[in-house]
This record gives sequence, structure tokens and C-alpha cells, in this order.
Amino acid sequence: MISSKKAFTLVEVLVVLAIISLMIGIMAPQGKKFLDSMHKVMKKHEKINKIKKKQIDAFLKDKSLKDLHIFKTVVTHEEK
Repeated sequence: MISSKKAFTLVEVLVVLAIISLMIGIMAPQGKKFLDSMHKVMKKHEKINKIKKKQIDAFLKDKSLKDLHIFKTVVTHEEK
């Protein structure tokens, strides 16, 4: 009896699985390299953001001190 159903044989399924496993084996080290490089980039950006935040905080602190000094000057001149 010849079956009219079209199905994959066990050999075909095993060949496909072998090909997929080879592809994963080849791509896995590349994925690790990619993740490592992304971690390096993220660390670099975190350092840059920390530096920028410090600079902005210093600028705002300096600006607020100048504004406070100007305010004190204006108030003391008006009181005289």
C-alpha cells in the first residue's frame, strides 16, 4: 500500500536538525562577541553620562551661587 500522505522521513528531520545545530554553533561565538561589545559601549555611555551630570550640576551650582550673589547685592543696595 502506497500512502498518499506527504510526510517528512526521520532522516530528513535529522538532517534539518543537524544543519540548525551547526548554524547555532557557528553563530553562538559571534553573539557572545556582540553582547560583550554592547556591554563595553553601555559602560562607556554610563561613564559619559556621569561626567555630563557632574558638569551640569557644577554649572547649575555655580550659576545659582552667582544668582544668589546678585540677589544679595540688589537687596543690600535697595536697603541703603
